[in-house]
Amino acid sequence: MLPVAKTGMRATMQEIAVISNNIANASSAGFKRSRAMFSDIYGGELSGGMQDVKPGLGVRQYEPRRAHEQGSFRATGAALDLAVNGNGMFAVKKQNGDDMMRYTRNGAIELTADGLLVTSEGYQYMSTDLEPIRLPFAILDNNNQERRLSKVDVKDSGLIEATYGQDFVVNIGELTLAQFRDPGALKAEGRNFFLETRESGAPVFTRPLDQGAGNLQSGYIETSNVDLTEEMTMLLRSQQAFSAVSRMVQSDVEAVRKFTS
Repeated sequence: MLPVAKTGMRATMQEIAVISNNIANASSAGFKRSRAMFSDIYGGELSGGMQDVKPGLGVRQYEPRRAHEQGSFRATGAALDLAVNGNGMFAVKKQNGDDMMRYTRNGAIELTADGLLVTSEGYQYMSTDLEPIRLPFAILDNNNQERRLSKVDVKDSGLIEATYGQDFVVNIGELTLAQFRDPGALKAEGRNFFLETRESGAPVFTRPLDQGAGNLQSGYIETSNVDLTEEMTMLLRSQQAFSAVSRMVQSDVEAVRKFTS
């Protein structure tokens, strides 16, 4: 098979896979689109950036690059639906599992039966002390009278206030946000969770509103940053490129068959 056709086929297959994944996750809260990355080897030789490379070797593939620009906000009205207006990411940790911290832009917070703030997969949202946050459903007031939870309010600073009964307000905790030197270099784990890498840099944990982390918007969810029209256009282009490369491969096979017959 011709080197150009071989590398071109791999590149177009990768691009189709990346675009298809973007389209499949277009409705996922906080999802970040990716782009397949490759370069022309022949062009690299002409620019002097590569040594001992001959024309006709096709393209070089790289790891897909993720774009972390912010998606639009969708109003839900739920007090524990939170969107980050800024660069920060929620820090979460698996309940009764490994100690590895994960990071996400998905702020659709749920409550467990014992009041823990978790993702839909059960990962606990971390406080500024990097501890799980628990929201009691009932407490005792200063007069030792039981009061039941009646309202939850999350401030743009990440402070969680719970109202019990009519007017007994308690500060439950503060959500933390993590920032990275290069968020595009985070490792995607699936389900909109990301892991720290050497290239991304270590997380810097801050309160919302501090150091450019952004503020929280209660009652909103950040949608994906996927533009479906753009993705469908790119998918059609990639499919056409794949068809062209496939025809090139078929022509190569037929030429070899004629030569050897």
